[in-house]
Amino acid sequence: WSIGGGLGEVPKRFNERSITPELIREATFREKLKLLKEHQQNNESHALRCEFLLRLGMAQSFKACDQLYFPHNMDFRGRVYPIPPHLNHMGADLNRGILEFSQPRKLGAEGLRWLKIHLANKIGKDKLPLDDRAGYAESIMETVHKCAADPKNNLEWLDSENPWQTLACMFELSNALKLEDPSEYECRLHVHVDGS
Repeated sequence: WSIGGGLGEVPKRFNERSITPELIREATFREKLKLLKEHQQNNESHALRCEFLLRLGMAQSFKACDQLYFPHNMDFRGRVYPIPPHLNHMGADLNRGILEFSQPRKLGAEGLRWLKIHLANKIGKDKLPLDDRAGYAESIMETVHKCAADPKNNLEWLDSENPWQTLACMFELSNALKLEDPSEYECRLHVHVDGS
């Protein structure tokens, strides 16, 4: 957001140009149609900016908290839904990418494999067999470490289906692999690291 937005689900901070009534009045019929469409896109961008700023503001207000809880409603079928609409664990990719569990769990014997599978899933390789997903993650490990070390200048994570969750997973995977024994790493991601 601070560098102008337009990456991942972060909208651009500003529209390319403002469509004024004078601009529309002076245009030909075909140009008017294009201008009206651009005006509509500007309005949609404004709505996306407002929603993003709500999420960002909430995330920043909870930044110093060790834990937060999401109250839920239950429907007649027994399904539960979080009440806060802008920041919750069932929200969009950005929400899921910035939230983490307050109580980490050690990866354990199989956790590193499941973390690699989770990364492949978030990148968009979720149709591959599990072993191939883990192998794919291993094949891009250099990129994982580069993105985790400097995500602003190594933007490969933006090419994935879920860029913010991918980046969060890259952070966790890179940190785990820095340890002598990755099974001792305490993971905070929303991934079932024990395979369940």
